[in-house]
Amino acid sequence: MSEQAAKSAAAPVLAGAGQADATLDARLTQGSVRVVTADPVIGGLPTQGWSSKVSVGPDGTVVAGSGELKAPVRAADEPVVGAVEALARLNARSGGSDGTGPGPSGCATSVPLAPDTPTGATDTLPCNPEPRPMKPPRTETVRGAVLGLAAGTVDGGGRGLVPAWFFEVAGKDGGPARTVAEPASARETAAPSAGATRTVPGFSYKEADRTLTVNFWGGVCSTYAVEAREEGTDVLVKITDTPNKPGQACIMLAKEMSQTVTLNKPLGDRKVVDATTGKPLPRQ
Repeated sequence: MSEQAAKSAAAPVLAGAGQADATLDARLTQGSVRVVTADPVIGGLPTQGWSSKVSVGPDGTVVAGSGELKAPVRAADEPVVGAVEALARLNARSGGSDGTGPGPSGCATSVPLAPDTPTGATDTLPCNPEPRPMKPPRTETVRGAVLGLAAGTVDGGGRGLVPAWFFEVAGKDGGPARTVAEPASARETAAPSAGATRTVPGFSYKEADRTLTVNFWGGVCSTYAVEAREEGTDVLVKITDTPNKPGQACIMLAKEMSQTVTLNKPLGDRKVVDATTGKPLPRQ
């Protein structure tokens, strides 16, 4: 199908989910199926990382969909910095020095994804990349900025939306532009002290024989591990977050992660309970 026809076919589904005003991108194809990605407007602000996807077959039939049906609840007001300061932060982290645009090794995520990117994939660069040979600096042109909301970690590690500036970066040699997000919070991100760890909540699990895989939202600057304690009718799981570089502040953009642990015996009818929240996790 053409991109416009796929968008028209997806429109009733998105309207039913309360996302009639979402920004649509239909460049992604999977075989004969075209995937329409919808970034909703929440609280009057555009979003990134909170997408819904509607797959449309070659005859215009909607064949699959995924996304968020429940509207997020406003948690708090957050002071933000202006676009100029946010861009300076982005340049400082990516190695730029002239204030003209993001460099090649920052923490930003470009959206929308390239047409050949598989559904569910992310395009996130590491927040603290390993040392590498120096390359000549690259200058990119920022053509505009708008305040929005990006997926991030909130409430002790849960997934939510945080204020961010979305910078429109011009494409190379006349190519399509892309969007780069930079958190807009005026509060400095807390830097964990040396040796500090914390737990983060999971949101689902899957199992096979004695293997248990727990899914959660994590940051790009930490290493994660999962522990399982088998207690009668329950299996208690704890996900530990250990900063890669203690004492260094990190960008608060989240991505979906998973960790696997081996049980003493198959899960069977036992419940998987999250140690952070005390609540059972749903099966993936």
